[in-house]
Amino acid sequence: MPMKKPKIFLYIIFFGVMLSPGIIEIIKSYNGECRVLKAFLPFAYHGIILKKYIDSTEHSYHTVEIRNFDDPEIQKLLLDYGKTGFFWKINVNDTIHKKFGSDTVFIYNKSGRKQYILKFDCK
Repeated sequence: MPMKKPKIFLYIIFFGVMLSPGIIEIIKSYNGECRVLKAFLPFAYHGIILKKYIDSTEHSYHTVEIRNFDDPEIQKLLLDYGKTGFFWKINVNDTIHKKFGSDTVFIYNKSGRKQYILKFDCK
């Protein structure tokens, strides 16, 4: 009987080591904040906020539609994981400016210029 305990222990260690890369990847896939940050940083915005809404067809993402001054196509900015409340502080017809690779956004409107650093809990 004493031999079964070490074998069970060895099986647990073996399967734990074999399954750990898969478990780590599953955990990473749920880290939406990092995905959103990686998608947000490479874009630049310099235009007008046309629309902001909570998109019920897309997991209730906080969505902002922007028309850049130098591009007629509308860009969508998803702000689901931002911890600054930025979505609630901007308005339609505000001017937005963000440089490539930056997490800092400037908003210009009647009351002046405001700077926001969009923080995502990305580790």
